[in-house]
Amino acid sequence: MRKIIRKYMEALLWMIINRLLLLQMRFYSSLKIEANSLSLEEVRDVINGKTVLDEQKEI
Repeated sequence: MRKIIRKYMEALLWMIINRLLLLQMRFYSSLKIEANSLSLEEVRDVINGKTVLDEQKEI
């Protein structure tokens, strides 16, 4: 029974991780459409509340 629960929890964790990555990619794609110059890593930093140096209009 523990193996089944562990497999279920692992699958759930991967679903959550994949969902977060998908949301980041959608956000990044939206910025590209708007001609924003932030990189994917900078977008992740903004989402995670980190400081990103760039022109104010880009953030």
